[in-house]
Amino acid sequence: LLLYLVSKVRLELLYYNITKIDSYEYYLLVVGKKVSRVKEKV
Repeated sequence: LLLYLVSKVRLELLYYNITKIDSYEYYLLVVGKKVSRVKEKV
């Protein structure tokens, strides 16, 4: 599961780099929500 999340994050980072969107804070916000969601499931 961790490996899947890491690869997913890498793909998302790659996507942001390609689209050249300078939204690192927004990305952190999205990741934070995903992490909190995962913690709730556990």
